[in-house]
Amino acid sequence: MAIRAVKPGELPSLVSLVSEAFHYPEGQSISRDFPLLFAEQNVSNLWVETDEKGAIVAHAGTYSGLLKVEGEEISVAGIGGVFCREDHQGRGLATQLIERCCESLKARGAVLAFLWTGEHAFYRRSGFELVGRQWMIHAPVALAKKMADEAAGLKVEILEGVPRHEFLVESLKMLEAQPLGWKRTEAAHRTLLTSAGCRVFSAWEGNALSAWMVIDKGRDLQGYVHEWGGKSAPLNLLLAHVLEQGQRDLVVLSPQFTPEEAPWVYGLEKTGCTMDAGFMGMVKLLDIASLRSLAARHVENLGLNSTRLVMDREGELYRVGYGDVVFTDITEREFLKLVFGPEPTGVNQWDAIFPLRLWFWGMDSV
Repeated sequence: MAIRAVKPGELPSLVSLVSEAFHYPEGQSISRDFPLLFAEQNVSNLWVETDEKGAIVAHAGTYSGLLKVEGEEISVAGIGGVFCREDHQGRGLATQLIERCCESLKARGAVLAFLWTGEHAFYRRSGFELVGRQWMIHAPVALAKKMADEAAGLKVEILEGVPRHEFLVESLKMLEAQPLGWKRTEAAHRTLLTSAGCRVFSAWEGNALSAWMVIDKGRDLQGYVHEWGGKSAPLNLLLAHVLEQGQRDLVVLSPQFTPEEAPWVYGLEKTGCTMDAGFMGMVKLLDIASLRSLAARHVENLGLNSTRLVMDREGELYRVGYGDVVFTDITEREFLKLVFGPEPTGVNQWDAIFPLRLWFWGMDSV
């Protein structure tokens, strides 16, 4: 058995293998849902394990980028497309590939690795932990008229798809204005929004983009609005239009924004939508020094003294705190939950700074 990166000519056959492993129907490809992960230019970040005859029996891929955390940027990567052929399961091959991915990412300067999965126990063995918080706003069709009425008097033109280049430019600006999330390049933004794996809607006041949203991203996010931007009133009109057109309830996903950062999200509650909280995803720490630098900048942005921040590791145990509040001799799992949440500790001095809010959706959803 051997672990190696995928060769460019192997990408089509690998995509077929992964698509089959994830039970995509014949004629559909996982690369449609994850175009950046399975792009030709990303093959060096797709790792496979081969048997004695050279056949691929397991895979795990990574996709890297910059993540905005509390307005600051850090290097991160998602891990996705993990599978092991059924006749080779139980040998630790997937675990070996995950470890190789993390080694490669750490060498390239990634601070965090993340993934979405229901197999929490399996990935905890590799150092991942379920952290973070996201809002899930349930928007029923029955409230569509009320949403539209709240924006009465506003005249917008609603379009589906990517109508023109100006849309890509302006929607990316709206995305970049948010303090949390992936720092997306214009090329990546275009690739994702023009992918057949999602539906894009936009609201225009004349030639000006006033709101936009993405729904039905891939197989996993059918019925979800996982990306959006713009002002509250046109967003209400846009959501009302999508609800009425599809005649199905939707769930709006949102980072853990404050009411000041995202008044539209909290306004939906007043309209009658219900809001639930869920975990963001699973995270593995790769570089504690860089994470401490990020936390120190966040502390300074709050007007506090970053020299009072404690964040280090000795052996397998961690120490983290601020001022008189220091958590010592804690495990990596405890450390990640303290730094990224989701739950506050009840210690005011600590909860004024942490948890650091994470938002991974939109990074190709790997």
